[in-house]
Amino acid sequence: MNSSIDCWHSFTGGYRADLAENSGIWKVNIDGDTLRTRMLDRYLKVKTLPTRPKPGRILAAAKFVLESSPPSSKRYTLDTKIRMLELTLDTLGLWDTKREIT
Repeated sequence: MNSSIDCWHSFTGGYRADLAENSGIWKVNIDGDTLRTRMLDRYLKVKTLPTRPKPGRILAAAKFVLESSPPSSKRYTLDTKIRMLELTLDTLGLWDTKREIT
């Protein structure tokens, strides 16, 4: 998730809330004058991961950033990390790499 946000910021100048809002994958709340992405924020550190994380959301957000970004080394790195995560999840029996993310 951190790589997705980093890549998003590099190409759009936007932050987490912008990514959440534009992708439509994560809920964005307004807290006073600030946009909050509480659920997305839980995926940024191992310590705060949900008990039952949803890899589909992580992969969907990463692929959204990938599709929105021009070719670059950061985009290539993100693509590599997406593939590694899919293969790891598939090896653990938690993900089918041929499955489309909806």
